[in-house]
Amino acid sequence: MELVLPILSAMMIAGALGVALIAWSQPGDRVDPAHVTYWDLSGALYFLGCGAAILGEAEAIVPLMEEVKFRR
Repeated sequence: MELVLPILSAMMIAGALGVALIAWSQPGDRVDPAHVTYWDLSGALYFLGCGAAILGEAEAIVPLMEEVKFRR
């Protein structure tokens, strides 16, 4: 339960990166303020991901990272 926000944050930031790559590959000649673009969606996902990271407890992820380090 304590890892929900950190994992959600990582997923949203990774999703923002994926959407930004799609937006980067699209031609940039469509500038209509009435339509939502991939850049807008990417920015919203990144913003929500950062918000989830801020609200999450960093101490909850430390034992998980230590376990991953010992498995290597």
